[in-house]
Order: sequence, then structure tokens, then C-alpha cells
Amino acid sequence: MICGCADFLMKSKNPHINQSAHQSIRTSINPHINQSAHQSIRTSINPHINQSAHQKIRTSKNSHIKKSTTPLIETARLGLRPWTMDDLPAMAAINANPEVMRYFPSVQTEAETKAFIERAQKSYEKRGYTYFAVDHLKDKKMIGFIGLAYQEYESRFTPATDIGWRLDPAYWGRGLATEGARAALGFGLQVLKLPKIISVAVRANKPSIKVMEKIGLEKLGNFQHRLLADYPTLKSCVAYGIERR
Repeated sequence: MICGCADFLMKSKNPHINQSAHQSIRTSINPHINQSAHQSIRTSINPHINQSAHQKIRTSKNSHIKKSTTPLIETARLGLRPWTMDDLPAMAAINANPEVMRYFPSVQTEAETKAFIERAQKSYEKRGYTYFAVDHLKDKKMIGFIGLAYQEYESRFTPATDIGWRLDPAYWGRGLATEGARAALGFGLQVLKLPKIISVAVRANKPSIKVMEKIGLEKLGNFQHRLLADYPTLKSCVAYGIERR
């Protein structure tokens, strides 16, 4: 499952995060938003966070931090957590798969995936959120990413925080993208108190658009993505979103 057009664009200039919000991650989501989104987001954030590991990952400049065994966000089947460079081989294989990258300009090299992980680490350090690495808990395997990233590319929907996902095709068709995205959305709205979250996909990417609708996002409109102007089959995109109420 793949989503979005902007996983390359996690540059942050103004990291406003409510630091006390990390304490509230110990409780379940109780969103004050529209009813359809409320039904979609009713999932619990993992109440057993390893706070010392969490702090270590956020403050260390060492990209080879030992992987925490406790996810920052946990669902019935998935654990969402910050990245380490141990994740590079698995994520590089996902990014090199033409089926996965069907709605992107090209597959990515290992070097490009390494740069993506480094941006994700910096995003987490600055804002307290990122496109998180995703572990399949039963299989004990890293299977892609699901999470949030601040986007500033030019459009009528940005700047805003984007929710996106990209999973190993072996795990498609199981509802995992929806499960993880619901948890990430609840984390962004209710723990981090973000005012708005959007999601963007190429209009032909029907599977990801379906996930957007399942988690309670509403269509904001179609647009021509300026970053994809050189790709006629990809530049027509759609934005979905939700505001915290």
C-alpha cells in the first residue's frame, strides 16, 4: 500500500510541539471531531512507552541508536517507532520495488532511502513526529512506514502536516495501512494537538484514497502537484484532510 507524493519533503523550520503532550500518549484516544472521523480514530496509543528510550532517540545525533523494543504507537498488529539505520536494508528493498513505487516518479536507490531515513530522524527530533518505521508485531519484521510529516511545498492545502504510508507488498490487502493510519491520525490530533492533518495522493492511486476515506478524512479537492509537473501521469493529485475540533 502506498500513499502520497511528498515523502521526500520533510524539511522543518518551525518545530512547535507541545512537549507535555507526550505524557498524554499514555491514555487512549478520545477525539472531539466529527462523528465519522471519531469512529475511524477510536484506537489506543500504546500505554507502555519506554520513556528513556524515547528521550534517547529524540536527543541523540547518532544514527545508529540501538532499536527500542517498545513502539511509540502500538495497534493490535503494528508498532510505529522512530527509525534507526538498522532499518535501511528492508526499507531500501521496499523503495526499490516498482510495484510499490508505481505512483512515484521512480524507484529509489539505497542512498536515497538512507537520506529519507535521516530526514525522518531529524523530523522526529524537531517535531516529535515523522513517517514512523512500522514493525509487524507478530512477524517481528519492519514492513515500511506510516506516520506524519510537515509539508511546505506550494499548494492551497499547505503548509500542513501530512499523513502517509508505504508498506511491503507482502502485507497489502490485510487492512494494515488503515489500522496504522488510524493510530497515527489519533496521535497527531489528540496527543500532539495538531490543528489540521492532510493526505495527498495521485488521483489514480485508488487504494490509498480508499484508506484516506476509511480513517475519516474528507476530500478537500484536486490539484496539479507542482513538484510532479514533469510527470504528466502523476501530477494530477487529490488532497484529503481533517481539522481538530
